[in-house]
Amino acid sequence: MEKETLKQIVILSALCGVALALFALLPVIVKLAVFILMTCVSLPVIFLLRRAGALQSFTVKESLIIGAICGFVSYAVFSIVYLPLVYLLSTIFAIGYLGGFVLMLKLSNFGLIMMFTIFISIVSVLFNSFTSLVYFYIADLKRKL
Repeated sequence: MEKETLKQIVILSALCGVALALFALLPVIVKLAVFILMTCVSLPVIFLLRRAGALQSFTVKESLIIGAICGFVSYAVFSIVYLPLVYLLSTIFAIGYLGGFVLMLKLSNFGLIMMFTIFISIVSVLFNSFTSLVYFYIADLKRKL
């Protein structure tokens, strides 16, 4: 995989993380946005790269790497954008739809939030890698037929 393709994967994943962080501020969409972030944010990135011609054909290993990069980068950027916005909004408005998340955010220190973010990023890596692997096998099966 080329450096240019990796750079495009990181940029597209970061953009997905920012978009989902902004969507997650809405009470109705928060659960759906986090579900998409954790499980299938790698799919739009793969679709866009294949449409742009950056990914002509890729292997199982490359699909797993793409899913892992997408999962980690998108969740890290999501946390960088979402956590400060929730903290700022919680000082102005009473945000009840997030439950105890706001209380946890206010009472935690930076190190604890960082460990939590890295842990959830690793979970996102696993699910996004699996999703991109499933996409690879479905696309490969479709190509063979």
